[in-house]
Amino acid sequence: MSEPLWRPAPQRIAAANVTRFIDCVNARRSAEIADYAALYEWSVENPAEFWIELAHFADVRADWSTGLALVDGTRLPGAKWFPGARLNFAANLLRFRDSSEALVAVDARGNRRALTYQHLFGQVARVAQGLRAAGVVAGDRVAGLLPNVPEAAIAMLATASIGAIWSGCAPDDGIEQWLDHCRQIAPKVLFAVDGCDRGAGAPGILTQVRQRVPSVELIVGPAGPDAVAFEQFGTAAHDIDFASLPFDQPLYITRTAHTSSVIHGAGGVLLQQQKEHLLHIDVRRGDRLLVNSACGSPQWHWLLSALAIGATLVQYDGAPDSPDASALWRLVDAEAITILSTDAIHLQTLQRAGEQPGLRHDLKTLRTILSTDPALPPPIYDYVYQYIKADLLLAAIAGLAEAAAGFWLSSPVLPVYRGELQTRGLALQTDVVDESGRPVRGQAGSLVCRAPFPSMPLGFWNDLDRTRYRSAYFERFDNAWYHGDLARTTEHDGIELLSQRA
Repeated sequence: MSEPLWRPAPQRIAAANVTRFIDCVNARRSAEIADYAALYEWSVENPAEFWIELAHFADVRADWSTGLALVDGTRLPGAKWFPGARLNFAANLLRFRDSSEALVAVDARGNRRALTYQHLFGQVARVAQGLRAAGVVAGDRVAGLLPNVPEAAIAMLATASIGAIWSGCAPDDGIEQWLDHCRQIAPKVLFAVDGCDRGAGAPGILTQVRQRVPSVELIVGPAGPDAVAFEQFGTAAHDIDFASLPFDQPLYITRTAHTSSVIHGAGGVLLQQQKEHLLHIDVRRGDRLLVNSACGSPQWHWLLSALAIGATLVQYDGAPDSPDASALWRLVDAEAITILSTDAIHLQTLQRAGEQPGLRHDLKTLRTILSTDPALPPPIYDYVYQYIKADLLLAAIAGLAEAAAGFWLSSPVLPVYRGELQTRGLALQTDVVDESGRPVRGQAGSLVCRAPFPSMPLGFWNDLDRTRYRSAYFERFDNAWYHGDLARTTEHDGIELLSQRA
């Protein structure tokens, strides 16, 4: 068996959230779970109990009065999670109201501004009041055309507080496709960045919105005679009237490279992301996460949920190599970043350029690097541990986008092997199967999930009979979610990603 590139120190294992979670489950369920492998087996054998324990451990704010956690648990799709529960997604992310930093915005020019949790709550309260005054109610759609800035997070949280449905997009992210998307979902309000309407030659973006998306009744953000400045939208409020909503209330609609208009439910997304932040990434109160993702992307939503734990999100609005290759690494030192989210393309670019961040920067606070699509090639594992930092968790993830869940994830209590994703997501019956759907070991196969999970999409917009939804994920294999990645399991019970869905 190959030697790992990194092993967590005993102190790190002892202090990990997942270690405390195992102790809690053992105490509350009279279980005898000894380690992570045993926890995984218990979680897939007892999915309802696992998610109940996760909700308790994460202190999810909800009314669980019915007690039912799972109905029709063998139907894929078709299972119902916590059918009688009621909650509000934004209320869970805004549970802290103190003077610690919630959002720190930094751009490529070095400009910095920070919002405390108290300030963030006040800003969301004001914008939520403005949305209500504009006639927005639960189920209405609100769109965002914004970079990775606090205004995007504020608008999304205000939307969720009412029970309206958010759909965001970066200003430079396929505007023509986004306009088509908006015509489909018919948003009532659009939050946009100042400058969107200054196009040269062709009509500016906001002019096109006015002409082509007639459902938009109000534009918030840019200066202009028929728009409201973000700072002037709504009136100051000291509290938020959080709507109490069903567990599967639609939360946001995302577009990905593979599908458009995927609807995600509030309760399932909240539970899934709390599980991943707490148990797989080991996020804690006071952690500082560097977020370099486009507004509205699945990764942006995923990282924003760390607010529920009391982490500080440092939002970098710029390319990861702008103004130079050291941009993110300077921020890691300047902002005492503990968890950095990036991707394989950025790390490969650094490697090819011969950059050695570990020699040029301190990086003493950095303990985890997250990497999402595309898959990390094995040489990048060597590069990270040799030229960035030897003692950190390199947390590669497969999944996340349409499922709002990582199928194969990281663990702070397991070793990292070259070219491998560490472990299956807790409570997800993920596997690698051959063309007939039989599990295979040590050979190439398709990545699937064999049982329902809470963050499964509610469906696609305007797909009332769910025909497109079923066709996208459930026709390839019987009673299994087909993710589209080609993978191979390893001797360490991890996987190597061989190719990803095109």
